[in-house]
Amino acid sequence: MKTSSALLFIAVCVVVLPALSMADPATSIRVVSADSFKDNSSPNGDDETEIWAYRITLQNSSGRDLPDLEVRYRVFYFEQLDANGRPLDAMSNLDGKVEIPLLKKLEKKTVNSKEMPFGNPGNKMVRPERDVWKGIWIRVFDKEGKELGSLVKPASFAKTHPWK
Repeated sequence: MKTSSALLFIAVCVVVLPALSMADPATSIRVVSADSFKDNSSPNGDDETEIWAYRITLQNSSGRDLPDLEVRYRVFYFEQLDANGRPLDAMSNLDGKVEIPLLKKLEKKTVNSKEMPFGNPGNKMVRPERDVWKGIWIRVFDKEGKELGSLVKPASFAKTHPWK
């Protein structure tokens, strides 16, 4: 029994550990979180419209400072809902980007997507964070266009809504 356990441990070390180290840690960005929020700091000048955005948190997990990053994102949402919050049309998407001049080694930084207006604040049945904003795909690139990290939330959107 001890011999088979030892052989299994050696097999894991030989096969799995090199595969884990194939990622390039020198240019790794971890997208920590991405959540929609009602942006009360933005004046909307209209009582019928709420302003929403996504708050995106990144962390530089590389061993060096990373300059000139571009965070590209695609927000998935429904434009029209009925009074019960059911979609009246197909899902749409909104693309945007945020520039980050420098993300220091191991630093965490939070950025917001562009404002996303939603005009239905009086309906208590519709919750924008649940019914309107369905997900986000975030991709982080360096100045040469190399993708350094990504997050798809929910993960199933990677298959159902490909972004090339």
